[in-house]
Amino acid sequence: FEVIKFIRNQIDEGNYHTQIIGASYRKIEQLEKSISAGAHSITLDYPLLEQILNEPYILESSHTFTQKFIDYFKIKSIHNYEGR
Repeated sequence: FEVIKFIRNQIDEGNYHTQIIGASYRKIEQLEKSISAGAHSITLDYPLLEQILNEPYILESSHTFTQKFIDYFKIKSIHNYEGR
């Protein structure tokens, strides 16, 4: 992940219009390290996505967002929300 840090610094210092995409990850820890090191975006396979979406902090954040959305728009559910 040091390579990602180095490349990110070069991109930022040189004001280059490019981005780092992290790929081929198999573990959440790899994703976290890549993002912390400066990757702009990541790709991942479906099993890892499922694992991430079932992390307690993700579930809690999703629930909080949904509740705030419902409260803000004064609706009963987001399932049939068509926008305003």
